[in-house]
Amino acid sequence: MTVELNRTALLTLADRIEQAGRFNLRIFGPFDGQRLLNDCGTAGCVAGWQNAIMGRNDLPNYGAARQDLGLTLNQAVELFSPLGDTIWGKNPYRAKHRRAAVLLRHIANGTRTFTCDRPTR
Repeated sequence: MTVELNRTALLTLADRIEQAGRFNLRIFGPFDGQRLLNDCGTAGCVAGWQNAIMGRNDLPNYGAARQDLGLTLNQAVELFSPLGDTIWGKNPYRAKHRRAAVLLRHIANGTRTFTCDRPTR
């Protein structure tokens, strides 16, 4: 099965994060776009924002956010919970809303590629 990036969803997500002025990869828990709802394991980051946009704020749902955005499993892991060498670059957990919005726009426009998609040497 081929997965294709949902550029429209990525751009909408970038706009919403930028307009809200809130984003934090360090926060975990269901997120409604305003606040954490409780502590049950969903990232209040890219996946959390996408789930909030779609009205899914009661469950940890990386799979639905991944499907909405048209990401492969490896791309989703890299974008939602970055560890090591990822598309976020250095210090991903210091990323704020502007950096997240710019990154999502670059992904949507094809000007940034996921580390997991780059050819190995």
